[in-house]
Amino acid sequence: MPAPVALFRCDASPELGGGHLVRCLALAEGLREAGWICHFAVNRQAPHIVPQVMSEPGATRLLEEAEIRDASAIKKWLPGGVDCAVVDHYDLGEGYESSLRGWARAVLSIDDLADRAHECDFLVDATLGRSPEEYADRVPRRTRLFLGPRYALLRPQFPLARVNRKNRVEGDHGLHRLLVSLGRSDPDNLTGRVLSAIALADVACRIDVAIGTGERLGELEALADKLRLSAQFYENVEDMAELMCRADLSIGGGGSTAWERCCLGLPSLIIVLADNQRRIAMELTRIGASRAIESTDHTLENRVGEQLSALASHPGKLKKMGETAFSVCDGLGVSRVVDVLRQECN
Repeated sequence: MPAPVALFRCDASPELGGGHLVRCLALAEGLREAGWICHFAVNRQAPHIVPQVMSEPGATRLLEEAEIRDASAIKKWLPGGVDCAVVDHYDLGEGYESSLRGWARAVLSIDDLADRAHECDFLVDATLGRSPEEYADRVPRRTRLFLGPRYALLRPQFPLARVNRKNRVEGDHGLHRLLVSLGRSDPDNLTGRVLSAIALADVACRIDVAIGTGERLGELEALADKLRLSAQFYENVEDMAELMCRADLSIGGGGSTAWERCCLGLPSLIIVLADNQRRIAMELTRIGASRAIESTDHTLENRVGEQLSALASHPGKLKKMGETAFSVCDGLGVSRVVDVLRQECN
């Protein structure tokens, strides 16, 4: 019996970031372990944001601009069809997914907005607090919904690291090491502004800074020297779990990486980098796992600095935030989704 085949349709760019592609890569890894063949169809900018897509064991097709919203290109590329088409794209919804019918035995949509209609058999939305009612008029009745952080699609490094991280979460600790990671693209150089905020807070700690490939490395290193910060920089990090496990607090965005931090019980200051991140940031702040900073206007440095100073002065608050974060997500979402696809699509 031939191996089942999956096609992932997602994009990455400086504006979009790399979150859609990273979570698709995580699901593809889980499917491959279950015996699937996985292919990717992405825009031409994607490999610059997430280079790992070009190292996939399956084939990767780089789409021209005219092919982004037209499924005919991938149908011609894989004329035999696929067992499951996975669509993770804010600009591709019901119409695009409908055009995959007949070519794909099943369609799985990945979303975190619940703001558009889908034509799919399965839908994954890891947003905390998401309810089935929010998709009631947006998906067919037959669609199986997988909602909440229980289905967050994380790379295997995170549930593996979670076991050892638990001991640290339960222990007492202060703010000794800080992780700054604002995504695989940072077109507005918020990383530099965050470094200035750390200096403003005058918090004595070591700083790990994760950035995308070529993202102003020399400029940021010079800034850290000027601000007299003890900072180490890492480009295009593949094992983010290792960096997170070292940290007592993270400053980052509110996209998919929020679930990575929760899996490891890492408290965070979430800077809302886009409208689609706002709900995640607010929900995690509401339950006490994070603290949200909603605007990146001229007050950003002061607000980040104030939050850092407050948390550094109260280690007990950091500990409680970590415990709450740890309870949100166990990192096993990929295995749960793979189990369903294996049963339904094989």
